[in-house]
Amino acid sequence: MLTKGTEDVKWSEGVYAGADNPAPEGEKHWYERVDFHSLGIPFCMRPKGGPRIWFSVFGNMEYKAIEIKEASFGKFKSTNDVNRNAHYIGMYILEQMHVKNKKNGMVEKIFKKLEGPKQILHQQDILRTFYQEFYDSYVKGGLNKDELCDRAVEIATEILDPKLKEWFIEYCDSLIENKEILRKVKDRLRKKEAYSKGIELVQQG
Repeated sequence: MLTKGTEDVKWSEGVYAGADNPAPEGEKHWYERVDFHSLGIPFCMRPKGGPRIWFSVFGNMEYKAIEIKEASFGKFKSTNDVNRNAHYIGMYILEQMHVKNKKNGMVEKIFKKLEGPKQILHQQDILRTFYQEFYDSYVKGGLNKDELCDRAVEIATEILDPKLKEWFIEYCDSLIENKEILRKVKDRLRKKEAYSKGIELVQQG
């Protein structure tokens, strides 16, 4: 929630859960501290065309929109006008907070620090999934060992990151040489095939 109504307005980590809780004694809510009349906030007219937005809101927001419409002396023709203006005003405030005038918080710092490693994990998942199809074919007898190694080499030549390429080669070697992995994959494929046949029998019956 907003804790100050100055030019350097700050938000705490409070989360709105649909209830307007009373402010502590002697204090005001964040929206009561800001002098909105001096900000020169324009009225947002209904655009000609444009996208439509639909989302769920807390029930008290609906009642507030009705109350604002009825107290506006015709400025807001409907609650849609109220919601459109609320969306317009709020969107510009959020843009300043999170895009143009943001202050790096702990979560953002962690995200930026780990963005590179997370991207590598994502790339590893893609390569692992892609190669798994060839390995499954090898387990079922569709490819021999040399052909499986050829597929690994073909994929590896397209990987530009040296560390990622090294990881992929080691991963492929571990699949090919590890008999325990081979046994587990064979067992997985056998169960998958049996399950598929079971479904076919049920459908035929």
